[in-house]
Amino acid sequence: MRLYALFTVFVFCLMICFSCSEGSSGLSEKERLSNEMKAKTAKELEKKHGMQTIGMGGSSYDKIRMLHLSFQIRVPLEKAFARELVVDCVQHLLKNINEDETIRPFLITYPFTEKNIEVAIFSVDEEGRDVYDPFLTEVSAVNGKVNFRTQSPENPYQYKTKETETFAEAVEILNK
Repeated sequence: MRLYALFTVFVFCLMICFSCSEGSSGLSEKERLSNEMKAKTAKELEKKHGMQTIGMGGSSYDKIRMLHLSFQIRVPLEKAFARELVVDCVQHLLKNINEDETIRPFLITYPFTEKNIEVAIFSVDEEGRDVYDPFLTEVSAVNGKVNFRTQSPENPYQYKTKETETFAEAVEILNK
């Protein structure tokens, strides 16, 4: 399950990267700025949270519509900590994007919001092995929603539990 999910994220990110290039002439200014923003933020979040970046992507046609970062963390995640982690990652990326005036003309909307950001964090134990319910396999923020997923050792190829809350609800819970 874990390898399939990681492989899917990797292939998705490759497809995004190759579909966005403008021929053999190199990257456009929009793509260069987008890539630099993702790399800079990923590096900062790796250091801050002890995670490893496993994927970057996004969506940009005429304008940058969405940016995506994926991480792996070698800590079995409980829901409360996972919520705190994913909210911090989204807010960190949003802060970096919205404070950078050079990328602003290329954004579909300014300011960018949690609906323009995707962050996925896959959890394994300290040895790199899959974790099972009650620990989370994945926490993600996609299109303004936070998703929590677990898997069971009996059927590791599908999620055992799936819970969702809005990003605003997640922030509200953290602020209590």
